[in-house]
Amino acid sequence: MAHVVFSSEHQDTAVRRAAVRAMAYAAWPEFKEALARLARTDEDPHIAWEAGRALEELEKTG
Repeated sequence: MAHVVFSSEHQDTAVRRAAVRAMAYAAWPEFKEALARLARTDEDPHIAWEAGRALEELEKTG
């Protein structure tokens, strides 16, 4: 889990995108904070959007 969150802060866009997808797939509540941060602050609009969608789905499921 820690490595995925660490990767969500990587400078490489592809690494951050992979981290968001890993968090979305796992759907663990521990990822809510990292997803919220990415949704608010990521410089890549697609990553921010993906993180926001993953966070919405995670909040639906609990």
